[in-house]
Amino acid sequence: MAHGEGVAHDDARRGGHQGLHGRPAFPIDTHVHRVATRLGWIPVNTTADKAHRLLAPRVPPDIRYDLHIAMITHGRTFCRAQRPRCDVCVLRDLCAYGSAAGNVRIGQQRTR
Repeated sequence: MAHGEGVAHDDARRGGHQGLHGRPAFPIDTHVHRVATRLGWIPVNTTADKAHRLLAPRVPPDIRYDLHIAMITHGRTFCRAQRPRCDVCVLRDLCAYGSAAGNVRIGQQRTR
């Protein structure tokens, strides 16, 4: 899907998970961006466009859709913007953000 009048970059990238030439795309929405940042896959303060340029080539085409859906689900369920549930996250040992949350009691909000 081309970036056209009234079509945002995110919307163009999300268009059916198909990139140029029919190849599977790896859309970067707010959940994917947050999870990728917290896992250290992209630097903090990376724009969505730059995140897409960094991540899309590194994600094998055959898992892009499934990884995208898994990251959205993880972002909505555990790696939430407000009050992330690091205490029960299966990725905590792989996550600098979650590891730093180790001193926070369950239910207590992090301060940064």
